[in-house]
Amino acid sequence: MLRIIKEAAKTPGSDTLAHIKAIAAAYPPEELEANTDPDTLRFDYGRTGMDNPHDWWCEAQLMVCRFMRQAHDRGLAGLLTDPEYARERATVQRALADRYMDLQHGTARI
Repeated sequence: MLRIIKEAAKTPGSDTLAHIKAIAAAYPPEELEANTDPDTLRFDYGRTGMDNPHDWWCEAQLMVCRFMRQAHDRGLAGLLTDPEYARERATVQRALADRYMDLQHGTARI
């Protein structure tokens, strides 16, 4: 994984590219595709001006990470175990939503 991040960091737009490649390496979308959230699969990407599944899962991921960080900062380590599943699920679903969106609207980035 570190090798992937270092290689991606050498190219323009490296922060985004490194992140996309690292997520794809950790959670291969083609292997996890059967686990794509049904709301992602039903979403009409032809509509404009609306949040899409990528946005939903980014928000979920940020909320869980914020909760975990605040719990850690307050010394509440016991509260970190359960949200770990939610953080992992949000990360995977975000990657799957990206892939599905790319497949609906052109060449996949990962």
